[in-house]
Amino acid sequence: METKPLDPVKRAFLGSFDASAISKVVIVGGLPRSGTTSLDATLHARSDTFMCDEFHELRRLETRRFFNRLQHYHAGESRHWQDSEGRTWRGMGPDDYRLAAAHSLTQTLLSFSDPKKFRGKHSAEVDVFGFKHPRIEVGAMMFHNMFSPVQVHLVYVAREPVSVLRSIWEMSWTAETDPAVFEESIQRDYAQSLQHLQSLEGRGVHCHVFRTGLDTIDDLLGCLELDRQVESGEIFSDTWPSERRRSVEPIPDDIVERFSNSETVVAFRQAMALSATE
Repeated sequence: METKPLDPVKRAFLGSFDASAISKVVIVGGLPRSGTTSLDATLHARSDTFMCDEFHELRRLETRRFFNRLQHYHAGESRHWQDSEGRTWRGMGPDDYRLAAAHSLTQTLLSFSDPKKFRGKHSAEVDVFGFKHPRIEVGAMMFHNMFSPVQVHLVYVAREPVSVLRSIWEMSWTAETDPAVFEESIQRDYAQSLQHLQSLEGRGVHCHVFRTGLDTIDDLLGCLELDRQVESGEIFSDTWPSERRRSVEPIPDDIVERFSNSETVVAFRQAMALSATE
């Protein structure tokens, strides 16, 4: 796959970036319109933290292959695989594991980080790396294993489900026009998300919960064992401009009430310590 020349600012940053020096990896996720973009931007404002864009926006084929193969490795598949230099990652020791994690971090930066994010950042000062992965609960085991040589923190952003329902309904990328069908699909997303999170806890993988509009960035930084370097305050999720919204009638109140009182949404609120307010 042909790649574009690196932006000069990006090139300068990567030229002195030592991925093996990363001490922590922070991965932010949650259902759409829950506040992940705002939290990503807030963490990136720290001088020692570099947050990439969304993980699913990887474009370079080789990088995608690297992550996929490493995922297969952790899934316990029997086949071996080799990188472009003929090295196999089967039976990796601690040093090799760190090399693999460092390689994946570097390739991630090369693949999809917005060059504007490099401005004002000095790679020598960066020791916390992160990115967004909207369905973090689905890929959590892969991330947890992939970057195990360093401290991995998974952050699940939770917002009141009714607010999420209304917000996604208005987004331009929402194709569904039937409010009832749309409500059922969002409810299935919440059911799946809650199931995956509970499964992770059963396997000893913990996700820090960040409740949009309730928790402050200080609360989260304390959980992540990071010094406060940004202003304290609540995180809000309405960061998308109006042109990214579509012109639709509001979801009928009876459908919103059904969604709000559903067993799935009630269980999600209880698990996330959310109250039924918007």
